[in-house]
Amino acid sequence: MSSVPTGFFPPEPLDLRDRLILEAICRHGKKGQSFNRLVDEMKPFVSRSTLAVRLERLQRLNYVEKLADDKMKQVRWIRGSLPARMLMWHIARAKEQVKAIEECIAKKDENVLKTLERGTLPAEIIDDLRRFVQDIQRRVSIIFSMVAEIAITYGEAPASYIFLPAIIEDLRNMTLRFSSLIQKRPELTVSIALGAEGKPPEERVKDVRAFFEEFGEELFERAPIPLESRKAMLAEILKNPERLATFISALQTPK
Repeated sequence: MSSVPTGFFPPEPLDLRDRLILEAICRHGKKGQSFNRLVDEMKPFVSRSTLAVRLERLQRLNYVEKLADDKMKQVRWIRGSLPARMLMWHIARAKEQVKAIEECIAKKDENVLKTLERGTLPAEIIDDLRRFVQDIQRRVSIIFSMVAEIAITYGEAPASYIFLPAIIEDLRNMTLRFSSLIQKRPELTVSIALGAEGKPPEERVKDVRAFFEEFGEELFERAPIPLESRKAMLAEILKNPERLATFISALQTPK
């Protein structure tokens, strides 16, 4: 029985140096770069001998191609394979999307602060924030779905060892920026999170209750608040899961 291909690349793991080498090579596009010039680019983190060994492995794994001179029959250029360059294009697009989301959050953050200086946020501003949060969640979901698409199209190895590590720091920074917007006024999180009817979807309520029944006691042990307050908050969440957002700020600082 013939095996079914699972992607462009074998399922072998790659590390940070492999990814940095591949990023450097793919920056030179279809033309590629000479080995000696790549050595110069890699000097801060890879020696000449290490680069040569890793290039052999990346070539075997179909990430790298070596182009020979037609006359001399010697390797003149090293470039990323077509699938590798396509993968790097997806990474660049994902990073651009995360950056655009972060810029939107920063702009909204500035506008909210200016409005808060004038007093309580009016209903229309809260409605606008709700729509904004929903749009951010939709855009972030699209980016995360790209990880699955990369795994299906290119293989689990490039998804796990190249794509996700390349964008994870950008995603973390964007998430922290988004959290800071909410933390400035935690009491707004309920108003922002709830739908038009003033309460979250029933499935979400069930998920929250099930989660806190399983992990709530341990989770609240980390909250920097008195024991009795923790117990009261946990009981309130289990009774009214839709009020979870009001307690999020209490869990931000580890014990």
